Amino acid sequence: MALFNDENTNQEHATPFAPFDVEEVLLQLNIDEKMSLLSAGKDFWHTRDIPRLSIPSIRLSDGPNGIRGTKFFGSVPSACLPCGTAIGATFDSDLVVEIGHLLGDEARAKGAHVVLGPTINIQRGPLGGRGFESYSEDPFLSGMLAASYINGLKDKHIGAAIKHLVCNDQEHERMAVNTIITQRALREIYLLPFMLATRLSNPAAIMTAYNRVNGVHVAEDRSILKDVLRNEWQWDGLFVSDWFGTYSTSEAINAGLDLEMPGPSRWGGAALVHAVSANKVLSSELDERVRAVLKLVKKSAQARIPENAPETQLNRPVDRRLLRKVAADSIVLLKNQDNVLPFSQDRKIAVIGPNAKIATYCGGGSASLNAYSTSTPLDGIKSLAKGGVDFAQGAYAFQMLRELGKELTVDGKPGFKLRFFNDPPTNVERTPLEERTLTDSNIFFLDYDHPDLKEIWYAETEGVFAPTESGTYDFGLCVHGTGRLYIDDELLISNVENQRPGPSFLGSGTLEETGAKALVAGRSYRITVQWGCARTSTRKTPGTVDFGHGGLRFSGCLRQDAQDLIDAAVRLACEVDQVVICVGLGPEWESEGDDRISMDLPPNTDTLVERVLEANPNAAIVVQSGTPVAMPWSDKAKAILHAWYGGNEGGNGIADILFGAVNPSGKLPLTFPRRLKDNPTYLNYRSEGGRVLYGEDVYVGYRFYEQTEVAPLFPFGHGLSYTSFALSSLKLDMDMQTDRLSVRCTVSNTGSRAGAEVVQVYIEPISPPIRRPLKELKGFAKRYVEAGQSAEVVVEIDVLRDTSFWEEKEGSKRIQDDASQNFDLARSERSAVPLPSPTSFIVVQQGAFRTDSICSRALLRTMVDDYLLCIYPLIPVVHRPSFCFALHEDRDNDDDDFLGLLIAICAIVVALLPSKYEGYRSLDLSMAPSRAEVLNRCHGFLTALRRPDFFEKIGSSKWAALYLMAIAFFQVGKPNHARMIEVESMQLGRLLDLHRVDKYEELDCIEKQLRRKGFWLLFYGYVHSEIQNFRKEKLSFLDHATMATTNLKALMPIEVEDEQIFKHETFSSPTSDVSMTMGFIIHSRLFWQAIEDPHDNTRGECLCCRNRSPAAQVAHLRRRLRDLKYALDDAPRPFRQYALSDFDSASHIFSSSQLGTLRVNIHVTHLWLQSMLLDQLDLLTSPEQHWHEREDISTQLLHVLHNTPQADIEPNGLHLVYKVRDVAVGLLACPYVAPDSSAKRAQEYVKAFTDIMARLDASETVNTANLQSWIDTGRQNV
Repeated sequence: MALFNDENTNQEHATPFAPFDVEEVLLQLNIDEKMSLLSAGKDFWHTRDIPRLSIPSIRLSDGPNGIRGTKFFGSVPSACLPCGTAIGATFDSDLVVEIGHLLGDEARAKGAHVVLGPTINIQRGPLGGRGFESYSEDPFLSGMLAASYINGLKDKHIGAAIKHLVCNDQEHERMAVNTIITQRALREIYLLPFMLATRLSNPAAIMTAYNRVNGVHVAEDRSILKDVLRNEWQWDGLFVSDWFGTYSTSEAINAGLDLEMPGPSRWGGAALVHAVSANKVLSSELDERVRAVLKLVKKSAQARIPENAPETQLNRPVDRRLLRKVAADSIVLLKNQDNVLPFSQDRKIAVIGPNAKIATYCGGGSASLNAYSTSTPLDGIKSLAKGGVDFAQGAYAFQMLRELGKELTVDGKPGFKLRFFNDPPTNVERTPLEERTLTDSNIFFLDYDHPDLKEIWYAETEGVFAPTESGTYDFGLCVHGTGRLYIDDELLISNVENQRPGPSFLGSGTLEETGAKALVAGRSYRITVQWGCARTSTRKTPGTVDFGHGGLRFSGCLRQDAQDLIDAAVRLACEVDQVVICVGLGPEWESEGDDRISMDLPPNTDTLVERVLEANPNAAIVVQSGTPVAMPWSDKAKAILHAWYGGNEGGNGIADILFGAVNPSGKLPLTFPRRLKDNPTYLNYRSEGGRVLYGEDVYVGYRFYEQTEVAPLFPFGHGLSYTSFALSSLKLDMDMQTDRLSVRCTVSNTGSRAGAEVVQVYIEPISPPIRRPLKELKGFAKRYVEAGQSAEVVVEIDVLRDTSFWEEKEGSKRIQDDASQNFDLARSERSAVPLPSPTSFIVVQQGAFRTDSICSRALLRTMVDDYLLCIYPLIPVVHRPSFCFALHEDRDNDDDDFLGLLIAICAIVVALLPSKYEGYRSLDLSMAPSRAEVLNRCHGFLTALRRPDFFEKIGSSKWAALYLMAIAFFQVGKPNHARMIEVESMQLGRLLDLHRVDKYEELDCIEKQLRRKGFWLLFYGYVHSEIQNFRKEKLSFLDHATMATTNLKALMPIEVEDEQIFKHETFSSPTSDVSMTMGFIIHSRLFWQAIEDPHDNTRGECLCCRNRSPAAQVAHLRRRLRDLKYALDDAPRPFRQYALSDFDSASHIFSSSQLGTLRVNIHVTHLWLQSMLLDQLDLLTSPEQHWHEREDISTQLLHVLHNTPQADIEPNGLHLVYKVRDVAVGLLACPYVAPDSSAKRAQEYVKAFTDIMARLDASETVNTANLQSWIDTGRQNV
């Protein structure tokens, strides 16, 4: 493919970069310079420079399988490696490091500082147009090979930009499609290669994908760019967009995207200036992005490649040898029945098939390049064969007609003229801007430039075609733009009207339009194409990249009868003993911009193979493709090789394997299914309605086939050899300090040929707490062994990383699977190696914990996560950072108070989150069969912890454990247990002086905040007992006398999150007042306002004010009710009732579900307190006077409950439910017998509340006879 670029670009030679200090430069940059660094490169391949400060421009270049440089058209030739899946098939990390070294030298020759590769997306299925670019369907293999590739480049001081982050696994609508995926699949499969690469090799940059993930374009996804890679993985490289893969200004910058490519910018410049001036992008955020660009520029200086260095070529013999080795080592021997292979060089060989005489050295799209040289399978075979070689075409495998450029001539010389115009062909007096001679009729104009070029311009090709055979010739024309093809000035094809979208030009072009004409041998025909740039076409393809000026491809060939070609091949196969059939795909079938529609080989190919096998059963089949293809003839074939796209030396590599010069050692990095419908993405691969559902979840590739017991055609990891190997002497060595396991074994070559074997280590979880893949690759090593010799192989396993899984509930966390693990040695995922000893290869479980009698450690950590996510916002009895650190340090092994707190947290989670209980039991079958029994066990555990001096040494952890247990027992319908433990928690609260802020002086900052929150949690109970005390009990944390001296304002928690509180210092919140602490404070203020009249300084009297006159009592209650009614008006917007969709959780430390839990608690409490004050007014006045107020409260409360998800209501538990019931009870004061509309509405409200109570009861939010009785009574009354 030819692509025009500015020939003057990068020709100016300069000196290597001068060193600079990033922070100093950042301080000197003005705002325009900062924005210029981020606002795309100065052209297609270069970042912007800042001459004033001597900040140079750096060059980026494709790609994953070779360094193209800055040009397509007229480009300097390069080394072309085998495609990504071929490299994956080597299973050879050391070899991939050598590949990195070669690419580093090639990058230096092209003046490139950063290589846009490797590609480490996952092949979900066999149809991906760019599947050939990536290494594997397995994330571990992909990540480990990527790390080797990057480290090889780094050895040469060249940066790598791994791509495409993340889920860029299809070409269909790739810029628009929304990938719907679980967090578990995202973490365990699709992000894992990126994690391994960042941890093991620290790439210079990561390229973001075109697509969306769960509704957000990756280039704008803060949760991926910042939360995961920056904060969690601590990666500090540069995020660069895919070319034209930026879709916004402030959203992308704020999410963490550092560099928009290519230039000129679409979203920087004036748009970025405007965003900064409007504070949509803060200066601190802008500086972070600029800092990342400057760091990359400084790192690039290590390569000592001058700015705008000229492009040269290497083409060294040592490189050709390496390329040939990689090509051969990647080839997979799928089948070799009766040892058909290797062939003898001394005997005649017949070469048949459409792929034999063409060099299928790379796939299509941005991974293609101008190779130094190429070798076809036929070339390679002829170079080694000594007994003669015959060839038969057999079939044609073109998706589009064969390019015509090389068949044309100009003035008797090969090629055709290409002229450029500003005027359309209708202007007969137009003059060309320039004229060139080309031989490549697949022309991608992309960024062609000319100083006089207008926005809309045209081109014309002209050449002479002289057919050697008479007959009907088919011609084709596809364009990105518009075009017409003429033969001797007669219009044959028009691709202007009614254009149909096709795969050409990375998916932005049309289908090939065709025409036919009878031509006579020996006669000359003038072939002309008139073309208009992309702007002359009105056709747009959604979800594709608009690559600038457009493109043109014209083609033609003699029409031949398919049956005649096959018959000729069959005749040859009958005449020769050694037959090889070369079939497969190519860059027209597998290319960026379009996915395949089936696994089938090109038309007539399968018929050719079957007919030749019938004629010669010993024929060997060589298949070239980047991804799996259907092989309906595989059972009939004795020998099958899969040879991928082999780069410069692909044909020679195939010949080396066929004749045994190299012993095959490749292993499949992909599962080859028998049929398309067998693959896990069969029902959900393409975009449907703008989205694609990753419904297979973590069961990608071999994980799916193992789980469903569907037998593939050839399994992942499969690959045969011309020799045989045996594995023995297995030994496991565990380093407890590093959590690394060394798997050692002996590889013995028991055959007669030297060769290499890949030892694959798979982990099989035994009785995992959640459903997991049956086995997963977690280690591999390749070792070359001479015939009759043995060698030791060591595979290192990171136990914590490789035995963990991602647990997804309302939040996610990677946790170690404490269940035992089997380690299988295998030659593929389907062929565990039989070992002489029955020893079980199991990782020993972690040491026992004191909490194990309640539940497993993994489950305890899960329940702690659920507490922090769901319950902590309501009951914040811990300081999150120090609590999590203590748990990480297993502090409960030697700290009884912390141990008691952990047990109580388990109890409160079980009590308040009944919907999760069955899930907990499925994770730990030893867990008690009922929630009440779990609480009994927890209480027994805490009781056993008590020593005689239990109350002598007290602290907030002890108080919190008792408080949580009291709520837990209340929740499961054990009020007596709850009340007794509640009394103890009150007593501890008194002993801790929670209500006396003057006693806080000697406490550290963390303890002060915990005690403030503890006071208010107990204060809620005090208000409950004062406002509504059915038992007339006087047991309470506070009394009127104490209240008179309690400074409620001083006891309010500080308005910061736990992460800003340290033992000796508290930092004010730097961002927003929308926080979990603010929600807790708002809720606390409601209780305070309900019992205290801000207009009345009288303290110490009873809250009902019965010592006043009735009129004074009414006035007092009215003032409190009025102030309470409007108490939320000044609350931050996300906490207000009608702001249900205003919250952006990405910009806050807590989630939308936590906000929802807080919000329903605040609003139900707010309305309940108003209802309770109305109850007191009912005793002093007529209830009918308050009907409209009760109706307003009921309407609001029903609105809140109907618009709140059950998941947000559940953590609030029984207290919230009883508040709702109390509001409904107040309606019973209305005169039901009265035949008026008020009574009817009251009945309707009671029925609505009854239905809600029944729903909550059925969901096990509560399960008490008291509530069920009320529900029954309510239904009877209504």
